[in-house]
Amino acid sequence: MATHDYKHFTIAIAISLLALSEAEVTAVKATNEGIDIRKIMMY
Repeated sequence: MATHDYKHFTIAIAISLLALSEAEVTAVKATNEGIDIRKIMMY
């Protein structure tokens, strides 16, 4: 059972990292267009 939970935890981390990478790519694209999404997300 613990192994099963650990697998779900690992998947959750993987998804979080993917989402983070996507957000970073979006932020870079937006910055290139003159919009700093990172500043907006701070508020």
